[in-house]
Amino acid sequence: KSESTPSEVVLSSPDASTILPADENPTEGPSSIAPTEGPISTAPTKGPSGTVPTEGPTNTAPKEGPTNLLRFFFFKENDYDTNLCSGRPVSGLTTLRNGTIVVFRGHYFWTLDKHRNPDPPQLITSVWGIPSPIDTVYTRCNCQGKTYFFKGKNYWRFENGLMDPGFPKPISMGFGQIGHITAALSIPKYRSRKESVIFFKRGGMAQKYTYKVTPNCGKKPRIPMLTVRTRARRQAAAALGQVINISKTWRGFPTMVTSAVSVPSRVKEGYKYYIFSQNNYHSIKMEREKPVILKPATGPKETSATSFFKCPETQKN
Repeated sequence: KSESTPSEVVLSSPDASTILPADENPTEGPSSIAPTEGPISTAPTKGPSGTVPTEGPTNTAPKEGPTNLLRFFFFKENDYDTNLCSGRPVSGLTTLRNGTIVVFRGHYFWTLDKHRNPDPPQLITSVWGIPSPIDTVYTRCNCQGKTYFFKGKNYWRFENGLMDPGFPKPISMGFGQIGHITAALSIPKYRSRKESVIFFKRGGMAQKYTYKVTPNCGKKPRIPMLTVRTRARRQAAAALGQVINISKTWRGFPTMVTSAVSVPSRVKEGYKYYIFSQNNYHSIKMEREKPVILKPATGPKETSATSFFKCPETQKN
């Protein structure tokens, strides 16, 4: 069943650069080749588009006692905080295909310039055409660089700022039974390691999803001889992995991961990785299939999130 491509909406940013034309959309979820060059620092001129609602974001207040009402209105007020440097935890970060880092919190998002200074806030619903606040977001580490948004039981997929037809879709349809996602870290294909995404969940748990296909994006594909055995192995590798207890499996990892991001870099595998736990962030590396916290030789093991965004001291709460 065909659907028309949503109209384009422009991201207002002072350092705008044109997003590359969209590639052919695959029928299944994510895939990839890690870039060999560093990040592009300029912000996109063509922003995401989709079906933009005529009304702003809405929330339904709980019907229970006054304590829950106070908690509801407290979080609702935080969702309209337009100061990224206020110190409140962010919902998600992602690096778009053109190298621009985008930060999401509450009903707003910010693009970061090449020095990671935040540009003025913009409404998620007005620009991306999806409901806000979101649960998390990530962009695949490959040549297509599709971006995935998660909220509740549904997810949305974008390429070059345009929502793919047929979205939103149930998370269970695209990725399996994951549960409530708090953060997602995209991992590129590197040597024998397949492209994947690590989903962080409530309760200090995580699950890894490994992709079936990595797009070639114009490169001549290698067509190996397929046997029943190799085909079976591919299908088995493309499943949602077992639930991981973070505190028992990944030593030194914070049990609550609230957001994560992969940033293009000139390191061997093409990316540096960061995870956020409330108001702090950690640098991590991948040791084969396992994420490991990087411990600095000197200084604190964790750093304030506001320093990641290069917030001026005068704006910090």
